[in-house]
Amino acid sequence: MSHQPNHVFAGTQVVSLVEVRGTNNSPVHPGGAVGAATRTPAGGIETRFLLRLPDGFEAPPK
Repeated sequence: MSHQPNHVFAGTQVVSLVEVRGTNNSPVHPGGAVGAATRTPAGGIETRFLLRLPDGFEAPPK
């Protein structure tokens, strides 16, 4: 997901615009998958949120 809003709050529902890939770069979920933001940026160190999908898989958006 290349577009990331400046302020995403935990619990915000997110739709993936591209397929979500696992740690071995294999597709785990197709584009259009719906999840929720779980970890959100804190201060200036982190700039991305963490996406949790219904099956429990978590991934940072790309």
